[in-house]
Amino acid sequence: DVLILADPGYPARLRRIELPPPVLYVRGAPASLDRPRAVAVVGTRRPTLAGRATAARIADAVAGFDATIVSGLALGIDAAAHVAAVDAGTPTVAVIGGGHDRLYPAAHRGLARRIVDGGGAVISEFAPDTIPSRGTFPRRNRIISGLADATVVVEAGARSGALTTAAWALEQGRGLFLVPGRLDDPTAAGSLAFLREAGPEARVVAGIPELLEDLGLAGHAAADAGGAGRGRAVHAGTLLAALPPVERAI
Repeated sequence: DVLILADPGYPARLRRIELPPPVLYVRGAPASLDRPRAVAVVGTRRPTLAGRATAARIADAVAGFDATIVSGLALGIDAAAHVAAVDAGTPTVAVIGGGHDRLYPAAHRGLARRIVDGGGAVISEFAPDTIPSRGTFPRRNRIISGLADATVVVEAGARSGALTTAAWALEQGRGLFLVPGRLDDPTAAGSLAFLREAGPEARVVAGIPELLEDLGLAGHAAADAGGAGRGRAVHAGTLLAALPPVERAI
């Protein structure tokens, strides 16, 4: 599918940013671009094991409240977020930095198919034969943040492209949350520096239940559930989503 800015089905959030792409090339379900709630989860291509697990836990918890996960299909944090959303049965949107016929990284062709088969979409503002380059990825990052109500950054080095997405989120007036890391961890250097410079506009992720509240998802879910008994069930789901995988399984 091809969506142009004048189409009624063009995603409303993206239409409101300063530089909306005039054309979107969509593989998958265009409706997944405009669901009521959406959160972007991004980060380094070379995460720690803890960072990868954190991204998956955040995406799984957010998906549990029927919010779309938006990311960039890159190695590392992006892939962990997409996989968690697909496994949770919630649509996820991947914004790629080149044309569909030049999918990068090629190793994620299978993941791209899973995203489409799961009711999500892989999208690009570039024509199908466009080769991804250093110039195309920063451009696509404004689309990642533009499609979401808020962006969560999980591990970002000093030169991580995820920080570009974070900057776009602030520029677009969207929520921004960064997972802090150890002071001596290079995968946290960019996030920590960004937090210091951004001031109160960027918020620290203090825990997954707290993040869900900050995103307004817990409130939405309680309202959707209706009734005191169902509200308690939603709260239990929030707590379960915050647990590590083994503890949650038990």
